[in-house]
Amino acid sequence: MLFEVRSDYVIVELAHDFQHSCLYVFSCSEPVRRVDLNASDGDNVTVGEVIQCSADSVHPPVSYYWQQYVNESWQQPQQLNDGPVLRLSTAGVYVLRCFAYNVIRNHTYNATSNRITLYVHEPGKCFRLEMRKELNPSSDGEGSFRLYWRA
Repeated sequence: MLFEVRSDYVIVELAHDFQHSCLYVFSCSEPVRRVDLNASDGDNVTVGEVIQCSADSVHPPVSYYWQQYVNESWQQPQQLNDGPVLRLSTAGVYVLRCFAYNVIRNHTYNATSNRITLYVHEPGKCFRLEMRKELNPSSDGEGSFRLYWRA
């Protein structure tokens, strides 16, 4: 029996005689699916703490990058490093998600974690959330509530 492992598949020769040879190819590649974080929505973290992203795919390797929700859209700011580990270095409120992807036979597979809101503060300092009602000038006194973070 022949058994050969290649980068993204396995060749197995199950039968061989002088007239026939049966070869089977099994794919060992798995598209990235679920993406998890080691933090939860609403967590309070200290500046410098590590947030970890992980996906449940082993081969081929998974690549990661982080996105932040800013001005009503998902952006990839330069201060958020690529990779599964994120270390927040500035105090504030962050709405984040992790984007994971891998490539199998020239096709990109991707998945995104749930979005989480993190309250990042300096060690030993407290923070306070304030709720303010903002009126929309074009409406009849209707407004929206927003949370503001202040050290």
